Amino acid sequence: MRECSQCLSDVPDESCAACPSCGAPLAPPDQAATQAANQPDGGLESATAELRRFRRQFEERAIALSESALRRAERALSSAETQLRRATIMLVDLCGFSRMGTQMNPEELSQLAARFYKICSDCILSRGGFVVKFIGDAVLSVFGAPVAFDRDTENAVYAAIDIRERFRQLYDPPGPGRAVSIGLATGEVRSGVIETPAGKTYDIIGDTVNLAARLQGQAGENQIFVCARTREATERQFDSAPTAPLKLKNISDAYIAYRILDEKPAPAPRRVFESSFFGREKELEALRSLLVRAPESNAPVQTAIISGEAGLGKSRLVHEAIQRSGVGDRTIRWEASPAGAEILLHPVMEWLRREMRLAPDAGADDVELAIRAHLGRVTPRADDTDAQTLEYVFGTPRALQTFRGVPPERIQRNLFAILRELILAHGGSKGVVLIVDDVQWLDALTLKFLEAFAAWTGPAATAPAETPSAAAAPSAATTLILIFRTGAEPPAISKPAVSLNLQPLSESERQALLGQLVGTNALPASVRDLILSRGAGNPFFLEELTRLIRRALIEQLAPDGESLKEQIASLLPVSLVDVIQSRIDRLDLRTRQVLQCASLLGVEFAFRLIQLFDVVREGLDDQLQTLRALRYLDELAAPDPTTRDILYYFVHGLYRDVAYATMLDEQKRALHLALAQKLETAFADRLREYQELLAYHYAHGGDARKAIYYLIKAADHQAGLGGESHALKNYGKALELLRAQPPSP
Repeated sequence: MRECSQCLSDVPDESCAACPSCGAPLAPPDQAATQAANQPDGGLESATAELRRFRRQFEERAIALSESALRRAERALSSAETQLRRATIMLVDLCGFSRMGTQMNPEELSQLAARFYKICSDCILSRGGFVVKFIGDAVLSVFGAPVAFDRDTENAVYAAIDIRERFRQLYDPPGPGRAVSIGLATGEVRSGVIETPAGKTYDIIGDTVNLAARLQGQAGENQIFVCARTREATERQFDSAPTAPLKLKNISDAYIAYRILDEKPAPAPRRVFESSFFGREKELEALRSLLVRAPESNAPVQTAIISGEAGLGKSRLVHEAIQRSGVGDRTIRWEASPAGAEILLHPVMEWLRREMRLAPDAGADDVELAIRAHLGRVTPRADDTDAQTLEYVFGTPRALQTFRGVPPERIQRNLFAILRELILAHGGSKGVVLIVDDVQWLDALTLKFLEAFAAWTGPAATAPAETPSAAAAPSAATTLILIFRTGAEPPAISKPAVSLNLQPLSESERQALLGQLVGTNALPASVRDLILSRGAGNPFFLEELTRLIRRALIEQLAPDGESLKEQIASLLPVSLVDVIQSRIDRLDLRTRQVLQCASLLGVEFAFRLIQLFDVVREGLDDQLQTLRALRYLDELAAPDPTTRDILYYFVHGLYRDVAYATMLDEQKRALHLALAQKLETAFADRLREYQELLAYHYAHGGDARKAIYYLIKAADHQAGLGGESHALKNYGKALELLRAQPPSP
């Protein structure tokens, strides 16, 4: 299949001389085939007999499977060895279907069953489960086989809730044919390909399958019954209640199961600050006063710039000011990272994906629906041009065609107006607080938008033609807080309302913080003096030194003050980076590998991305929890109820920097390359969004051919958005890589 070089649409008809989407001339098929040889291969390999049977059961029920779902099934079946596996089994039954046979004609009954199969399949596959078979009015699926992931049991419960919610939305009240009953059980199963009269097919066998079937039989309309092992593995995520003793055939006459009620409320906010806030009262008051100040008529957006060395507490200061001002409910946070510095609008795109609840594997149609639904909720006055502008940023084919030939500056102007509206709408009449952390890593276009946002003088000063749907100014001030490290070039903000450059803590503040961390008399004076001198007034540094000391105290048996001082002196590094490195060196090999793989993904990363690394997949969840307990990483509440993916972040960006630096160059290349190949497969239907990221990882992974391909694709898109500087940089990188290639024979 050819690809249009202008709008990137697929062209299935080999006889076409022009793109049916945008009208651009197409390369002849032979030439297109040569070009395709130099592009990433997203084709599906020859289907096995098991895959053909897998496809057939869906085709017989008129359920369309996406190419990505087929690729996942193929990979799963190709590794489906016959073996004992720990997995979670789910059986879903359509309540009262048998009785409906006497009340409906065959056509109506078939349509009812088709809708049920479709809902179950979509929810199971979207959660990484495997549909084993359709059994009359029931669907049997497995999570953890043929391929296992670390959160299979959680995903199974999420899929069950998804199915239940779909039926609740469709049918109110429930009743026969209008509700489901679901049973889940976790345990050992025999998984693999077995011989049947119809040939070889994949199946699961064992007591766990029987238990899931018995639990489903006991569940009522729209109820989810799980076994004790399933509940134990997921009690952190879901609320549940024990059932009355159940009589389960061949299992128990008084079995206690658990009914899943719902997902637990979202965990705590992103950052958890364990120690008390010390000092910086003057800076805190300046920032707090700004947050509660009424807006000025000619400056509806007021700006605060906060700079300082790493670890001095810039983010902590902002957090404290937000808490004391009571504006947390109208706060937006964007975070830049080194990995996203070359990706146009990276923090903006990440924010929009979360706000729109956009699934990572959503296709172009899903993206368009999500954008229009979000605009309808947040800015009802938004028009079709607003929606198409956002669709263009996400690279949907229809938007690319619509904006073909439109000057980049016009697209950029419209985009800035839409983003401003979405931000202002978050706070409503109260005003909004937009916090942008690690500004030094922002891409040029995001920085340009923030500078324009800070300079905005209100809707009256903006020409209607340039603003697709103008928003009224809020009655309270809108605040933009920019946080960056000392040494970085500050944003071009004219006359910020507050400008703070944080300095190390004073001597009294250091003493107070240390006392809070270890207690007033917990250490000999000589040890305290050593910590305070090495800590250099850096709060983060002091906390890290304290962690090392606690470990030394645990390992030391009845020391006197002087011997403890000598031991601690040998442990305490002389720089902040050395503190972190010493902590990383204490990790076992497997845990350190997980931390290093995470460092390739940036300061914040999703579970579904880190699990793409084969080298750390086994036991990944346990290793991540270990890193959380040691405070290298923490967990962010999943903001997307569609995917419910778990997000992690480095507690401090320096952890990421040092972990990345600990790897040998050959290790980095191998991991970057493996990640790029996995990303290419995982996001095969949405490569446009991830071109810069793929170029970054392929370039660092040593695959120049694919790096060049994605650099050029990314640069073309960036130029269309008005990001000329990024586009030129990527074109330049592509040229450098081309020049470095050996001459063609």
